[in-house]
Amino acid sequence: MKAACAAGCAAVCLTLLAACSSSGPQAGAASPSAPGQPTPTPVTTSAKSAVPGQPAPQLTVAEASVAFNAFLPQFDELGTDPAAAGQLTIGPERAAQTFLDGQGPAAGALTGERFLVPRMTSYPRWFLAAGSAANRQGFLFVMVQQSGSASWRAAAELYDLSSTPQILPDLSVAGFKTSGLFSQAPAADSALTTQPSALSAAYARYLDDGARGKAFLPGGYTTSYVRQDLRAASSARAAGWRFTDVQSAAILPVYGLKFPDGAGALVIFYTKDATSWTAASASARLPASTSTSAAEPPAQFLHQLRITRASAGLRVTVDSYDENLAFVGPAGAEGATIVVNVGKGVGLSKS
Repeated sequence: MKAACAAGCAAVCLTLLAACSSSGPQAGAASPSAPGQPTPTPVTTSAKSAVPGQPAPQLTVAEASVAFNAFLPQFDELGTDPAAAGQLTIGPERAAQTFLDGQGPAAGALTGERFLVPRMTSYPRWFLAAGSAANRQGFLFVMVQQSGSASWRAAAELYDLSSTPQILPDLSVAGFKTSGLFSQAPAADSALTTQPSALSAAYARYLDDGARGKAFLPGGYTTSYVRQDLRAASSARAAGWRFTDVQSAAILPVYGLKFPDGAGALVIFYTKDATSWTAASASARLPASTSTSAAEPPAQFLHQLRITRASAGLRVTVDSYDENLAFVGPAGAEGATIVVNVGKGVGLSKS
């Protein structure tokens, strides 16, 4: 069974492969496909793709509730049946659940459920399901159905990364206080400060450029993220490693809903993230088994890769997809707000 817990801030990759326990986040146990060189899990959208624009009936809130509450108990059991990830998830979420053998945070029974259903009458269709776990941690799922005969699958599982509830209160502030039908924000919506389809590239460029520019507002997943990366790089140099965190755009679907007042939109999108440590010499420091510092590659990663000593040029890389929730204002407004950025590891390698 998945363990329910709250992860720490994911500005560096220490939580990207997190398999949580009741005592807190720890590095997750992945199953390498070959000794010392796990192969990144490929991202696929679905085993059976829908024909874009295929007519579909309008989904109701009641139908969304039934679909999600049939899905959630099975999803929470992925830790004991990781092979079911192919039937319960798609896209980056499927890649992450497969790579981690389902050992991610579990929602358990949610209270205060909200179902945000877009007004749409074609496949693939989708909806958002949000709620609070027993420990008050907020969860937000993107549920997708590719065709009328297909099951509902999770395309993303976002959750609060701090002890203070964030996702549900922010949804309320944006006007999504209760379940209901809402208008879609088109991928190419030019009425927003940044088109939803352009958010992935814009956010990746913003982080890689050191949070320069005004495309995004200051916050935990923008300016603070960059500051934590800079601190990690400085600590790594002192330990004999070079730390890099490189972002790139992910050419994947985006999911957007217009705010109820029409002044902006909620958008869920993906970015790619490659975090690496490169040893300057054979004297590069190896971490203690209990270390949570980003100065060296985490001990769990080294164990998985069967690395017992450093050598000049040794590189350890974690590949992940970040699932991002953004609030985007209308054209002419200030930059977008990144509400949460949840990193999902899909690959671990050495070179």
